[in-house]
Amino acid sequence: MLHGWGGNGQTLRAFGEPLSIHMRVFAPDLPGFGDSPEPAGYSGSEDYLRILLNWLDKLHITRLDIIAHSFGGRIAIRMAAEHPDLVGKLILTASAGVRPHRRMGTSVRILAAKSLRRLGQVVGGSIGSHIENRRQALGSADWRSASPVMRGVLSRVIKEDLSDEMKRITAPTLLLWGKDDRETPLWMGRRMAELIPQSKLTIIERAGHYPFLDRPGEAVAAVWKHLALPDAW
Repeated sequence: MLHGWGGNGQTLRAFGEPLSIHMRVFAPDLPGFGDSPEPAGYSGSEDYLRILLNWLDKLHITRLDIIAHSFGGRIAIRMAAEHPDLVGKLILTASAGVRPHRRMGTSVRILAAKSLRRLGQVVGGSIGSHIENRRQALGSADWRSASPVMRGVLSRVIKEDLSDEMKRITAPTLLLWGKDDRETPLWMGRRMAELIPQSKLTIIERAGHYPFLDRPGEAVAAVWKHLALPDAW
């Protein structure tokens, strides 16, 4: 199970506990989250995949199913595309990986942030520090709460478009989406359903970016069916 940005290995516990009845469940803290140290440098999802593959190799795991949420979906998409023999079935819930549409307000904030950064570097001193504080206030909540290293990671991965990788996925894939998701909107799930050959999109009503927390029963039931586990759970 691969958690999203700002989460840790416990984020997907709603899936892990019932699934552990029938299978071994691994829920690592990804580098820079939970108890795992930050990655070296400004890593992208390809670096996270390399780290994860090394970890799986040490555990002698040669075949697995994956449940991935949000940022964790980027890693899962790369793994399924580049190492098809490793991945049995794939579940992407509110997954990142499709480049978001940039709204006009977002474009203005990005331009303003870049302008303030340049101005702060030129002015320097206490005024420069004040300008830098104003620049940071324009960033997203994820960016503001992150360390300098993780801000670099976020800036890098947010630009990734994994559409080509999605086309290469051969694993049967469940796309599990909350209808009211504002972080990775439903149109992203629909787009992934178009790109991933053996995929099915399941939409959960009255659920947002964490459908497994908003509607855990429905989310677990959908995953249970996709993994073809025994009816009783």
